[in-house]
Amino acid sequence: MGGKWKKLQQAPVVTTANGDTEAPSSSGRKHTLSLALPGSCIEHCPSAEAAAAVAAQIARAAAIFAVDEVVVYEEVPLGGDGSISLGSATLARVLQYLETPPFLRASLFPGSVAYPELRCAAALCPSLQTPHHSRSQEWQSYREGVVMRSEPDTGSFVDIGYERNAHVEECLPVGRRVTLYLGSSPSTAFVPAFSETMLKARLARPSEPRTQQGTYWGFSVRVATSLSRVLKEPGFKAGYDLSVGTARQGAVRQVAELVLPTFKHALVVLGGTQELEAIVAGDAALAQAGKGAADLFSLYLNCCPGQATASIRSEDAAILCLAYLHASLLKDGAGTGAGIACAPSCCPSLTLIPCSRQTLTLDQSPGAVWGKRGLEQAFGSSV
Repeated sequence: MGGKWKKLQQAPVVTTANGDTEAPSSSGRKHTLSLALPGSCIEHCPSAEAAAAVAAQIARAAAIFAVDEVVVYEEVPLGGDGSISLGSATLARVLQYLETPPFLRASLFPGSVAYPELRCAAALCPSLQTPHHSRSQEWQSYREGVVMRSEPDTGSFVDIGYERNAHVEECLPVGRRVTLYLGSSPSTAFVPAFSETMLKARLARPSEPRTQQGTYWGFSVRVATSLSRVLKEPGFKAGYDLSVGTARQGAVRQVAELVLPTFKHALVVLGGTQELEAIVAGDAALAQAGKGAADLFSLYLNCCPGQATASIRSEDAAILCLAYLHASLLKDGAGTGAGIACAPSCCPSLTLIPCSRQTLTLDQSPGAVWGKRGLEQAFGSSV
């Protein structure tokens, strides 16, 4: 598996939906940005509407500043059984719902009407207006879709929210969310098994629009049972090589003077109802290691010096901190890897979330990602 993966990463060309090849773009963004914040930020919301509003503000901040991964963590660990609080489960579920393109939500979240926070979120934030939230009349090289039908030896029928449906050669599980590459212009073919003229497409990794074109393609959602697990179980195989803690006690730097080390995978960590110092002190794993908040991160910064309030809410801190770091993150991000995210850890309390972003990992069995035909069929014989 390792040798095949190396060969795939070093492939000099990209196969288009029409069977042609094109050179990989040099304008792609290789580095990634992750944002970690506690689920406690919505635990004290008085209603589902208020909880949805907080989650929508966080989702919008993540989209505006091109966050690739949002990690919801437990401010106060609940124990060693892997359980999470209602606040964390709700926040993760709403973030995942809002990240999903609107035309896919009915298929991927069939029980969403049972959750008032999802109904409110859809009304407050119908679309993030990101490139992957495509309009029905808008042509894009990449689109998100959901598998509607699959036939052996025929392939899969994929709804991509366009005037025509798409066809891929792989036989994929019905209900699977996929990223497709359609080419620079439409190419169609009649598929007898589906009795329909369909767009030719090929499967793509969710990270491909970012790495090939520099196009922001949404964020994955991961849940961690403690702050220590945010760092010990990174969402990327290579781990986070830059971590930034944000708190009132952090160092004060003017935006123009801020210099970050070159990184591939950056992580920005926010506090919640408690400052990061208290959260670190209450984490048994971190306390046992004898680490304080200032020792835990590559940089420990005050992103809002001179604040006039006693505290800053997490949803406000997300906008403030990402805006403060934005220019430096763009300038100093110089990763050359493909930035393939690991799949979110399966937490029993997250069974309420019916769909998770399908991503590829080096240690994951091919069948778990692309169905019965496996990785070789999904990406061709060059894998």
